[in-house]
Amino acid sequence: MQISYLSLLRGINVSGQKLIKMQDLKKLYENLGLAEVSTYIQSGNVLFKTTQTDQQLLATQISAKIAEVYAFQVEVVVLTLVELEKAINQNPFAADSSKTERTYFTFLAAIPAPDLVTALLANNYAPEELHCIEKVAYFYSPADYGKAVMSNNFIEKKLKVVATTRNYKTTLHLKNLLLNV
Repeated sequence: MQISYLSLLRGINVSGQKLIKMQDLKKLYENLGLAEVSTYIQSGNVLFKTTQTDQQLLATQISAKIAEVYAFQVEVVVLTLVELEKAINQNPFAADSSKTERTYFTFLAAIPAPDLVTALLANNYAPEELHCIEKVAYFYSPADYGKAVMSNNFIEKKLKVVATTRNYKTTLHLKNLLLNV
């Protein structure tokens, strides 16, 4: 039985770096034997189906194929619908509608070490706010994301785990797309 997945690629098509056309990325996934492949916007959101159940293996295979074809490294986080829905349902900013437009989901490739999470959360980055729940760092910034202290790179460095960030609106839309894969 095939399982629906969402893969989130880290750092492609940002500021002219690591450029991959979505039609080419779709073909790359199909060449890996993945089915019903579709992409959403240019930032590396790919939905697909496969019988493979090892998400880490899928992430490694996708990353390796990108390196082979494009000669650069791209980190990949693979999620199921259940994981994506759980991330959305656990969003600590969801109750405050004034924050949803500036809420970001930083999806982590693994659960970070508890001491690193504690150290990160011990600092005050007001007016920015951060919560970490399992494999997601929830981040709110009243300013533009590009001016935020707690960027993807910042969170990744502090938690020592691969991460990729999507805004609230994109995350909800990806869930709706994944429901139909």
